[in-house]
Amino acid sequence: MDYVPLNILNRTADSSLEVDYFSTTIGEYDKLAIKYGYLELTGEITGKKHSMLFEIASMNQTDLPFATDEDQPRTDSDTAIDPYVNVYDLGEEPLEYYKDQLELIVNLQKKLVERVVSKDGSEAFTEVGGVETTLIAHLEYIATYAIKYLGGYKLSKERYVDGGMMPPNPPKQPISSTLQSDALSFVLSIITSPFPSDGHISIFPNSTTTKFLVEEGGWCEGVSVDCFRTQPINLQNTIQTLKPSLITQILDQERLSRVSEQSRLYAAQGSPSLYTFDDMISSMSTNLMDPIQNISSSQALVSWSFFCLILKILSNIVICVFFINN
Repeated sequence: MDYVPLNILNRTADSSLEVDYFSTTIGEYDKLAIKYGYLELTGEITGKKHSMLFEIASMNQTDLPFATDEDQPRTDSDTAIDPYVNVYDLGEEPLEYYKDQLELIVNLQKKLVERVVSKDGSEAFTEVGGVETTLIAHLEYIATYAIKYLGGYKLSKERYVDGGMMPPNPPKQPISSTLQSDALSFVLSIITSPFPSDGHISIFPNSTTTKFLVEEGGWCEGVSVDCFRTQPINLQNTIQTLKPSLITQILDQERLSRVSEQSRLYAAQGSPSLYTFDDMISSMSTNLMDPIQNISSSQALVSWSFFCLILKILSNIVICVFFINN
């Protein structure tokens, strides 16, 4: 089964277009799986797979890609290398979905308090903190999953077809240089996004929203509930932790090894231009070093954050260059 999120997209959020927030029917793969599991077969032999099952399993092999939990659809492992095997994404190209979600976050940040809390006084402002925390978590999700494009492969379980013919696509296809470059630029735009200043729209909470970032405290669970304390939520530490975390994921040694493999082995086989280690480091240097030159005195905390971030990047680059060359 597929794990799909609510169908809430930026391009439809503020339009009159009617959309289904949940799937209203089963998909083609679901129909095929039901047929495989419940079709009545004649001449079955216990312990032996019926020939009809092989036929069903080979149907639409290319059009209906298949993956399981063993293929690491989540990003909790450095073996999660297929950006098309995910949970909670929509569309044929996940990166486009992540871009849409980033735009959605930016638009929601503009007037978050007005969107979240009813003006009739029936809701507490603690609702704002919960929604803002969710937005930051969603931001981390789309950035982390986009990183899977770097050094990624599109994998399949295809076999020989039609009596021994080679399948149309090999089971291991490197992600194109264009998509890898686009994914890195996308993640770097999140890393380099500053806290909003006056008149500046950001993916992070603005000065108005920040004043409403509170949550309930006390004993909020159990038999005896005394959950009436109001306490502040400090998301700055969460955000500042997120940025170097994304850098660490980008510079993961397994990931860089796959980038090196793609640029060396596939280029030697005459494949089109592929993403290289030099491409990655060049893009990171351009996007992460240049912003330091333009930091104003009003952004002292951001400046310190960038300084610490760059130190981490430099140390990782030294390690990675040694790793790639050996």
